[in-house]
Amino acid sequence: MIRTLLLSFTFLVYLQFSFSQVQVPSWVSPENRRTDFPDGKYLTGFDSQIIRKTDNLQEVQKNLLENAKIYLIQSVRTIITASATINTENRNSNTLEIFKQSSTSSCQADLTGLKVEEFYDTKKKEAYAFVYLNIQDFLTSEQNTLSAESILLAKKIETARQFQNSGNRQLALKTYLECFPLLREMEGRMAVVLTLGKSELSIPYSAFSDSVSRAIAALRTGPRNTIEDLCLFIADGLKQQIPENFKETIRMGSFTYMDSHMGSRFSVRLSTSLQPKLLENGFELYHPDQTYKDSRYPWALNGTYWLDGTNLKVIVSLSNEKSGKTIASVEDFLPLKWLTEREIEYIPENYQSMQILEKELSKNEIINTGLMVKLWTNKGMNNPVYKGGETMEVYTQVDRPCFIRLIYYTADGSRWLLKNSMFLDEEKTNKPVQLGEFDCTPPYGAEILQLVAQTVEFRELKTKKSGRDEIILDDDRSTIEITRGMRTKQPALQIAERRMNITTVEK
Repeated sequence: MIRTLLLSFTFLVYLQFSFSQVQVPSWVSPENRRTDFPDGKYLTGFDSQIIRKTDNLQEVQKNLLENAKIYLIQSVRTIITASATINTENRNSNTLEIFKQSSTSSCQADLTGLKVEEFYDTKKKEAYAFVYLNIQDFLTSEQNTLSAESILLAKKIETARQFQNSGNRQLALKTYLECFPLLREMEGRMAVVLTLGKSELSIPYSAFSDSVSRAIAALRTGPRNTIEDLCLFIADGLKQQIPENFKETIRMGSFTYMDSHMGSRFSVRLSTSLQPKLLENGFELYHPDQTYKDSRYPWALNGTYWLDGTNLKVIVSLSNEKSGKTIASVEDFLPLKWLTEREIEYIPENYQSMQILEKELSKNEIINTGLMVKLWTNKGMNNPVYKGGETMEVYTQVDRPCFIRLIYYTADGSRWLLKNSMFLDEEKTNKPVQLGEFDCTPPYGAEILQLVAQTVEFRELKTKKSGRDEIILDDDRSTIEITRGMRTKQPALQIAERRMNITTVEK
């Protein structure tokens, strides 16, 4: 008995010693991650957290893993947005169409082939999560999925044609409409492949899209001359696609010009005209005066539009912003004549100047350094529109103590420093924090809200006081370089950036 107890004790000591000697994975180090998983070959996501006595380790590790996946997805979206902003003029017409429409697509990759790593350091009491994708393997998987989706879409189009040829116009129209969500999924996937693969695709996307649009135009009855006609068709088309048991509350998102993420007076008119048509078709809409809570209302209606001959082509999609799944989508046209007769502008007022600023902000954009940051307003996170006199409430959420800098680029070219090295301590992590309330006043147009968070204080900008806030005197390029500049001097620095396009219009 004594010998057995002694052996058991020796074994336990050995186990404890062995556990404490577990080697720390190389990917825990930022330098090793950059070396072992270089940007050109891998997509990565990382997160970590100090474990307190009150924390549940399993729950923390689950959250860290989820955050790491979100980092990776955000990286893909950032890369796509930057590519669309900087390189669109170098693309062919087919690719331009993809990027125009990808603003309504989820760009939510399925993450096939995702590798997951977890580690808990018993000495430092810190948990880590790391996810990574081999880009080439990922692209191969996405291209295979696109091929399968092309076959599925071709079959659906053929089924619709059979209904049409047999005289069943109603079922033919419904089947053609059901092609739109699949087209949206393909657009998001194609945007990923075109950006990461840097090559053109052989998928006959344009042929599919044109075929569906022409068939629907031939099957439609009734007028197509006004915005009311457009909205009636959109609401009815969405209704035909959603499941009968769909009872979710929908948030009215934004309608933006091409892939610019900028709205206009037409955006406001379209949203205002569409809401009553949706209500008439039984949709439950989120009240715009309530504070946005993304966890409660993930379903959103967003859209994009651009000039197509003598018409505006309008695409509207109903998607779950958490999963990225599009369940309904409609395309239609509005005669440009209707807008010009009413002097309604569809191009953002300061479109050209904001495009230049967007290109500057997209260069060397911060993608992922292990700091999780969210940014939203009381009207959501996707290109909100504010009318004169309305109040914009700005919120953020971070996963660790850090400093916040909030910059607002206005329509007249001014740069306002709304928050500068505001410190969010441990008590304010992993929960929504309101950064302030700001009134919508002239000048109106396309504007940008930029939030940068980092684990050290920011370098100073040249400013002058104006009321409660400060105007930045540095030019756009200097402002960007100063705000992001600490990253190059401190490689281990944790830093994150989020931007939102905001449209302001006269009431």
